Amino acid sequence: MPGYRVNTDQSGDYSATNVTSDEAIISFFSQTGIGRAEVAVVDGSWPKSVKLRLYLGGLENLRIEGDKSVIKISMPSSSPGRVLQSVQMKAVSSQSWEKLDARQALYMRTTLEQNIEPPESKFPLPRQYFEVTLSSAFLADCGEQFSIHWVDFYR
Repeated sequence: MPGYRVNTDQSGDYSATNVTSDEAIISFFSQTGIGRAEVAVVDGSWPKSVKLRLYLGGLENLRIEGDKSVIKISMPSSSPGRVLQSVQMKAVSSQSWEKLDARQALYMRTTLEQNIEPPESKFPLPRQYFEVTLSSAFLADCGEQFSIHWVDFYR
């Protein structure tokens, strides 16, 4: 099975990884609701499925950056259940953002799940988490690592 290295950059943030032969679930816990992490595969390659679980009160902005693209995902608190996604291709000189929809290869399934059995935590967790399934197209193009940056609510 592949091995992963996950580094968070805030003192109140940490992660947990659950790996099977064909899936990796990487959970992020953020005390302040704003954070950043680097995720790298250090032994092997990415599995068929990589899911990110963010234990946050909201998801105003999530950026996932690989070698070739940056994906922005938002579930605005003003529109519960609505998922907005856009992509910026690094090779394109204009650096413009293009809207993504579920028919496009880089689109990442994003859901709000109820936290029925919260995992052990160093601080109280919200009663929900956001689950993002990285697209196979993103995993194929991201290289051996990607970074994420999240904001629960704009202050």
